[in-house]
Amino acid sequence: MLMPFRAESREARMPASVLGSRSAETRALHATSRWHASQGRNAQAIAACREVVRREPESAEVWAELSRLYDLLGDRERAVAALRQKLRLRPNDADAWCALAVLLRRTSHPAEAVSAYREALRVEPEMARAWYGLGSAQSAQGRHEEALAAYEQAVRFEPDLAQAWYRLGAMHEESGDDSEAIGAYRRAIRARPDYAVAWYNLAILCRECGRHQEAVDAFLQALRLRPHDVDAWLGLGIAYSKRDNREGMLEVYQELASLDAASAETFARQHLGAGGAADPAAPPSSAAGSRPEASRSPLAEPWYDLAVMHRKRGETSEAIEAFLEAVRFDADHARAWFNLAVLYRDGGRVDEALRALREVVRLKPRLPLAWFDLGTLNARRGRHDKAMKAFWKAVQLEPRYVEAWRELGRSCIALGHGAGLIEVLEKLRSSSPGLAAQLEKEAASATSSSSAAGGHGSVGLRGGKGAAAPGLGRRPGRQRDRGPADRADAPSLP
Repeated sequence: MLMPFRAESREARMPASVLGSRSAETRALHATSRWHASQGRNAQAIAACREVVRREPESAEVWAELSRLYDLLGDRERAVAALRQKLRLRPNDADAWCALAVLLRRTSHPAEAVSAYREALRVEPEMARAWYGLGSAQSAQGRHEEALAAYEQAVRFEPDLAQAWYRLGAMHEESGDDSEAIGAYRRAIRARPDYAVAWYNLAILCRECGRHQEAVDAFLQALRLRPHDVDAWLGLGIAYSKRDNREGMLEVYQELASLDAASAETFARQHLGAGGAADPAAPPSSAAGSRPEASRSPLAEPWYDLAVMHRKRGETSEAIEAFLEAVRFDADHARAWFNLAVLYRDGGRVDEALRALREVVRLKPRLPLAWFDLGTLNARRGRHDKAMKAFWKAVQLEPRYVEAWRELGRSCIALGHGAGLIEVLEKLRSSSPGLAAQLEKEAASATSSSSAAGGHGSVGLRGGKGAAAPGLGRRPGRQRDRGPADRADAPSLP
């Protein structure tokens, strides 16, 4: 390992002719500076370089290295001074002129930067990088026509210079030449397919020009490269709205909700109509258990729509998550609770389905189907008393609900309520003789099995030992037709 060379004090008094013979020591000192730089010890590297140029002030490459080290430390004024020393020695180094121009722009000297780029082009007139830098410096000075000409020269000499095409696109867009701007952005992307900001600007411009499908495609490309770009997601959502693509808008809303809740809420209010439409399945504001409309979050409906979309696609897990988000924002969202209950039931998650159904009947106490499902799940758990109450509620709401009458009869069989079973059978014989016959067979089979086992309290058609089922053992009064919204054959909650 090379160790830092430390000059003796007597060497400082040596004449230059003697020092010239010590170039090997100077080279070792230069190597030491490079070693310090490789270890990240830039201050020590600078000290070594300064000693080299003190001994050999005509060492152009060391001046360039010293400039780079000063720049790394943020001392750009000294970086500029060191690079000027190199250019004093190598005035025809176009790369050095470009490097100086960059430093001058960073130190807020745009006019001097323009001069440095022109020096580079004096040396190499076809240097695309210098033309591009010249355009950037002129643009910073507000000299837009000259900048446009410089960028055009840049892409003339290097047709795949993506940054120059991008700048051309931006300048054409600012001047209102949308067609030229779109063409330039596409050339930038062709040269550099992962140019995310070019995809984004192309998408914005296409959307503003009414080319909405092109905008959607460009936003998707931008998001492929920057999946957490909230602005790009918002832009995509607006583009989807222009094409009336609600599924796409809902997917955007879901992504925004995970990235920026405030942006998601703004998008939902402005483009998804959140809070603007009444919930057709919601109970009246005066119903027990309901909340005033103003207290409900407008974000529940987009989550509900998103869940429905997932459910249609067969994406059960995603649908459940979205329905849960809907009820998190609005605990009184009956449709979301009902759909959760169905998904839980179909997935064998009975306890969770029961909890969801209890929320439904709290919010929609006049919905026969909810009471029927509540009874079915309680029966599956062996809770026949609770099942009987739920089935009885269903047939009270809809006397023609023959499936509920049948299940009510099965609960009577399970609980030994003979009188209740007789009334159920009377109802079914007049409305569905087939179901009545099936239920009679089940009752006879249950009686036979109980007798064979020596059991007591078996169910017969002449009565039983158990107490009467709720509302059974007496004929219910006449009930008016409650309308299609409460019928068993009416459409379920979506």
